[in-house]
Amino acid sequence: MKAVLSDLAINLQGEFTMKVTTKDDDKWLEKYLELEGRPVEMKFTRWRNRRTEKQNAFFWVLMNKLADHYGVKANDFYLKFLRRYGRHFDLTLRPYDRKIFVERWVRSGLGNFCETLAPSVAGSPEVIRVWYGISDYTEPQLKKLIDILIAQCELEGVSTERPAPPEANEE
Repeated sequence: MKAVLSDLAINLQGEFTMKVTTKDDDKWLEKYLELEGRPVEMKFTRWRNRRTEKQNAFFWVLMNKLADHYGVKANDFYLKFLRRYGRHFDLTLRPYDRKIFVERWVRSGLGNFCETLAPSVAGSPEVIRVWYGISDYTEPQLKKLIDILIAQCELEGVSTERPAPPEANEE
């Protein structure tokens, strides 16, 4: 949920009071009533305009069309596409830390994945490349990927039309 932190106060006992402002009244009210007076865990992250549902759907329409055109599985094509055009970062970790990080990263998003770039030799650190799945993309970032898919479709002669929604049965 999107909210704005707008005030912070501390009392003589060292307790903080925070003001949160949101327009998602129903969602916040329901949570507040459920958790009022109970200890909660809080995590703050900066708000980002994530990709839209329509963008995600269109991305997968194009991804599936190109995968069909090339005769490969959509998931395999997706991973290859992200390796070429997607967002990533490199990390150097000890083998034990690498194992834990990779397990958690892959669980954190459907399309998140990692690859080993420089394997460990006798317990030395490993270099891994960490890829973001499209769920972590913002609208402008996913638009760039969609533009690449559209260009590839046009190059291959694959339609970029979205399938028409099913029509209601007329009785």
